[in-house]
Amino acid sequence: IPPILREEVRRATPILGDEVLVYQTSDSDGRLIAALDALPAHRFVVYGMKERPAAGHVRFARFDERGFVRDLAACRAVIA
Repeated sequence: IPPILREEVRRATPILGDEVLVYQTSDSDGRLIAALDALPAHRFVVYGMKERPAAGHVRFARFDERGFVRDLAACRAVIA
């Protein structure tokens, strides 16, 4: 995985979106989804876990360079 502050990220135009981007490098900690689910006032997009249907206010995304940079540029916060 390339460094986070690569040229594509630097060129992205930031906008203030309403999702929190969650960058998870392992699918092994099932407590993460429960913790996000306990925060219903926020919407999340999770990268790094198996893609699956959205669960309430948690959306799962498969890693795709363009989609990741777009979501990163439009997120309100990042959890890594």
